[in-house]
Amino acid sequence: MRGFVSVIVAAAVGGSITGAVAQPAPAAPSPPSPPAPPLSDPWALPAPPAPPAPPAPPAPPPPLSAVSTPLAAAEPVAEPAPDAAPALAPSSAPVAVTASRRPGAAFGLGIGIDTSPFRLGDGINTASIRFRFASGTTLEPSVTLVRSSSTDSDGTTEWISTWSGVAVRAAVRHPIRARGPMELSLIAGLAVSRYRGEGDRVDDDTASTSVTLQAGVGLDYWFNRSWAASMAVVDPLVQYSKYSGEQVLDHRSLSFGIELQISAMIHLYF
Repeated sequence: MRGFVSVIVAAAVGGSITGAVAQPAPAAPSPPSPPAPPLSDPWALPAPPAPPAPPAPPAPPPPLSAVSTPLAAAEPVAEPAPDAAPALAPSSAPVAVTASRRPGAAFGLGIGIDTSPFRLGDGINTASIRFRFASGTTLEPSVTLVRSSSTDSDGTTEWISTWSGVAVRAAVRHPIRARGPMELSLIAGLAVSRYRGEGDRVDDDTASTSVTLQAGVGLDYWFNRSWAASMAVVDPLVQYSKYSGEQVLDHRSLSFGIELQISAMIHLYF
């Protein structure tokens, strides 16, 4: 009985084991299928192009220690031959420089005389000194000496009369236009004069003194920095004069008017 029970138990255990062994293993899960691609829209706009990639920054230069070469290993530098002239870089075309004919210094001194052809026969001698500054403004003091004579006759008798005098003037000349060697200036000045007359006839002995305010224009032509010729047209705007003679003891007058006076001079500048 005991052996029968053992056989039954053994059979039952073996059947369970065999069933457990014979049972097939569970199947492995299959991978999920990929999703279906979305449907394309035929009316959709094309995608914008991708922006270009920024350029790569330049590589930093290698350290000096990596490129430096010891002095002993450096190649010798060839020295130029002592007699070889250094090569000059080609220069640009020379610039045309026009030298001015006017004095270039900050101060110029000119000495001149009157050369007016209208006064050569009148015995009028004028000398002036011009102090010219860098701006062209010129101070001009001048002195004029006058001496003239005349002879009158009625057929039997002759009368000789002479006049002499001196005039001192101080003028300022300021240039307003310049073209080439020509220069146009405005002139303003003050003149003081004293004249005397002597003769054989009655009332030939006279004396006059006048103070005149003058204004006018002048034209200068510069031959070079040293020589200049000028012509001036001056008008006595206001004149105060005092006259005395044998029959007129004292006569004073103040006059206004137009009485153009023309003069020509030549100056040497230093």
